Amino acid sequence: MFNPLKFHWALPIEAAKKNEAQADHSGGIDLEALLEFVSCADKLPIESLLTPFGFHMPDPIALLGRLSAHTDRIGFMLAYRSGLMSPTLFVQHVNTLSQLLQGRISLNMICGFSPIEQAYYGDFLSHDERFDRAGEYLDICSALWNATSPVNYAGKHYQLKDAQLNTKFASPHMGVCQPKIYLSGNSTIATHTAAQYAQCWLRYGDTPEKIAERHRSIAHSQNGRTMGTGLRMSVIARPTREAAIEAAFRVVENPDLKWKDFIRTVVDKSDSVAIKSTYELAEKTPSDWLGPNLWSGAVPYRGGPALALVGSFDEVANEILHYKLAGVSEFILSGWSTLAEMQSFCENVLPHVRAIEKTELLIKV
Repeated sequence: MFNPLKFHWALPIEAAKKNEAQADHSGGIDLEALLEFVSCADKLPIESLLTPFGFHMPDPIALLGRLSAHTDRIGFMLAYRSGLMSPTLFVQHVNTLSQLLQGRISLNMICGFSPIEQAYYGDFLSHDERFDRAGEYLDICSALWNATSPVNYAGKHYQLKDAQLNTKFASPHMGVCQPKIYLSGNSTIATHTAAQYAQCWLRYGDTPEKIAERHRSIAHSQNGRTMGTGLRMSVIARPTREAAIEAAFRVVENPDLKWKDFIRTVVDKSDSVAIKSTYELAEKTPSDWLGPNLWSGAVPYRGGPALALVGSFDEVANEILHYKLAGVSEFILSGWSTLAEMQSFCENVLPHVRAIEKTELLIKV
């Protein structure tokens, strides 16, 4: 069976910066830039746009409501933290967005990375308790999406009595009554929760060898279905390797060292295995290169998503295919500047990826 890689892109919520080594404290909405971005993405072969979540940026649910009217094809991957609102209200929000987007919505369920930030929202559960709660949350969401009668639930974290919603999930596919679920995290309990409730386990990048090792250990869930593996990374692709490396170094030129120290403090106080492991991966690589085309230089300023594929168009395409051989089925990418990088990726890298995939299919046939 031919299973082409799926490519998503991160919606750039933060205001434009000179480079990624500078602090960002905006929290505002550049609506004109966002509309330009989604309108452009709507015309490109990108599956969906990830709308991130955090205290330092606007609420993604409200933002999607505004952006939904300006697209015809592109999907949206809504990142949201389980536990911040009741599961019934959350499903109501998602179902409403699905009606506005004709089903073009999926979910990236996250469980928080910082006890300090979780406390901003009145959430004081530990790391593992948050994932345990996420399991109940997704249990209820699934029950509501598939309900033919009122839903009752009695769990450790949630209790519902005769829950029902008249606004149903709208899907363009016959028989589908709920969104695709991505679940993020690198910890053991994260992968266990993903195996139970998600269609794709989403994690930060690493070398293809390390990804292959981890993918083999979690790809087949306990109930017998196969779960995909997705990577959240960045990309810097140019006509030549030299030009790509030069562009990478420009991303972190004239760094704000106070911002770097601030990110170090955030990582130290985080209880996220994903964030800590990716930061440590970059920290233990003195050259900033984990491989010929895997660059960690921006990670100390932007965290896990900044681990980047860097190289010529052909080199980046070939590296992406190495990840596919390692078991990766989807990518969520970003770049600097992210709009120009998305356009260039679709024009210069993606055709090469598709050509190799078709060649592999012919060989198998």
